[in-house]
Amino acid sequence: MIDNTAKHSGIGYLTRSLALVATLGLTSPIGQAKAGSFETPAPAARIAYDWSGFHLGASFGYGIGRNATGVGFPGFFADPQPEETFNQSGAGVLGGFEGGYDWQFGSALFGVQGDWQWSAQAHTACIFVCDDEVTVKTTQRLRSIGTLRGRAGVVSGGSLLYATGGLAFAEVDTDIGFTQSLSGIANAANFRHSQTGWTIGAGLETALGGHWTTKIEYLYADLGHISNSFDTPNPPSVPITTQVTSDLREHIVRAGINYRFDDAGPASRDSFAAFPAKALASTPVDWTGFYVGGNLGYGIASNPSELGMVSMIAAFTPQTEKFALAPGGVTGGVGAGYNWQAGHFVAGLEADVQGSGQADTVCMQSCEIPFQYDTVRQTISWFATVRGRIGYATGPALLYLTGGYAAAGLKNEIQTTLGTTSAASFNHALNGAAIGGGIETALLGNWSAKLEYLHMDFGHLSDDLAVSSPLVAPNVATRLAGNMRDDVVRVGVNYRFGAGPGLANY
Repeated sequence: MIDNTAKHSGIGYLTRSLALVATLGLTSPIGQAKAGSFETPAPAARIAYDWSGFHLGASFGYGIGRNATGVGFPGFFADPQPEETFNQSGAGVLGGFEGGYDWQFGSALFGVQGDWQWSAQAHTACIFVCDDEVTVKTTQRLRSIGTLRGRAGVVSGGSLLYATGGLAFAEVDTDIGFTQSLSGIANAANFRHSQTGWTIGAGLETALGGHWTTKIEYLYADLGHISNSFDTPNPPSVPITTQVTSDLREHIVRAGINYRFDDAGPASRDSFAAFPAKALASTPVDWTGFYVGGNLGYGIASNPSELGMVSMIAAFTPQTEKFALAPGGVTGGVGAGYNWQAGHFVAGLEADVQGSGQADTVCMQSCEIPFQYDTVRQTISWFATVRGRIGYATGPALLYLTGGYAAAGLKNEIQTTLGTTSAASFNHALNGAAIGGGIETALLGNWSAKLEYLHMDFGHLSDDLAVSSPLVAPNVATRLAGNMRDDVVRVGVNYRFGAGPGLANY
């Protein structure tokens, strides 16, 4: 029932940005290296990549808000009419600029980084029965977000695995409209907030060639609490106060490209300039072969949903509320796959199965018949994928796009109180499609690590809960309907069997 204005077209932006990164690699000294060149240099000839110095760059990605929101009328409607609670779940693309400075000490790295991102995230909810006695329509927009962070990481050849955290700041707009149909009164207000908070995340960055590097990064941002309210005249009674509150929580995954300035000293300049041409281009890791691994991550869905009364023998009635269900939680599991490599180009197949702790609960009410309360809980307990992937090998790293089949286990639990209480749960095995991308980099021996993003789409779903109450006619149900999606970012470790030259010795 939500007017979700932020469609998941942001996935296309993410995959195209990864493709752009691969294209840059093709035109660099890496891409011009002789195809099929897998000779492993003697250890004494290897050149360590020095990450020290300034860097500037740009990034594009996708963000999802999971903002716990309450809407109510304090001082107007008396108990037992509580506020409605749900997640304002804006989703959309973002992009901007970044810069920073790194210090490297052996295989350890420390740095500072700042960035600013424009955002297209927006979400509209329509509640309190959107075409009946009372309507509240609230739209929340993330206009921009920036961070100032420290980061600490481990260098593995031309790749860097890092954790990051620090300050976050953002511009957030909230538009609220109130309508009372029977009395013919209406009002609206807009609010803008400059929020500050904190952020934490992780990423994987790898050298491309020349002075260029690319990365994939995940950030979680806590932007604090906002509260907005306004009064609507209601003569001859007291004014009606409409209040909307939100806790702002943001999940961002983005791909970026940076240019590094070789100003860390003569020794660093020499190794920095020599590394991409001599070590990176001539000895890409050989990714051919079978591998198994495990991963841990976080999933957050943004499912446009509708909830309302419906006759089970007639068309959907207009007494519905529109909002989003946003199950969020930790995910983890195992996977396996096989790669084929020709020069710098890699193609493969991969399958995985994941347990999921994703869940979301909303509390709604319908004013078609007074004193009706609806609660909905949606959980995702597992998901699995079978995907192809294509990528470009550059030194110790593999940049790739992936897509294929996805399945998931989802449960909807619905409870309606209307004089008496009716409740039921509905279990579904969903089938759909997955698309995403990532970076994988060689570690010691036959081990590799990766950071990956997946978007899964499972189509439309509808559940009817028969309402058993003397206050309604027979054949009336509470219907929950919506589109099922899931977005997952995860870090993984793989072990390769019979790896070719490069991976075991890089």
